[in-house]
Amino acid sequence: MLSTVYLTGDSVEARAFVDDLPSNDWRTVALTRLTNHGLTVVNPLEIAWSNRNPEEAIVLDDFTDKRVRRALDLIDESDALLANLEASSYGTAMEIFYAHRRGKMVTVVGSSPFSPWVLSHSQ
Repeated sequence: MLSTVYLTGDSVEARAFVDDLPSNDWRTVALTRLTNHGLTVVNPLEIAWSNRNPEEAIVLDDFTDKRVRRALDLIDESDALLANLEASSYGTAMEIFYAHRRGKMVTVVGSSPFSPWVLSHSQ
């Protein structure tokens, strides 16, 4: 039984796929709908990053950026992943692939047709 859903995808307007809600942020729409069904939502954008200046170069510790490691850990702790594919993102694609390989339920929303890679790694 699903209890925790990880959100991924660039911040794009919800109106791209939902016409009847007042919010334009797809993450807010997903959070509202999923929590109304008793699910816990993990929105990595709401979890503070480090105090690092975003314009500084990223220093890789053991060849893995701390932000990537944190995202992978959050996916591991979740039961499912919801990906908004209205805008392309390398990070979103990697998170979809990782979640699928870890046996998580992966659901995608966005404009079709989807890439065969997306179709092969989502339900």
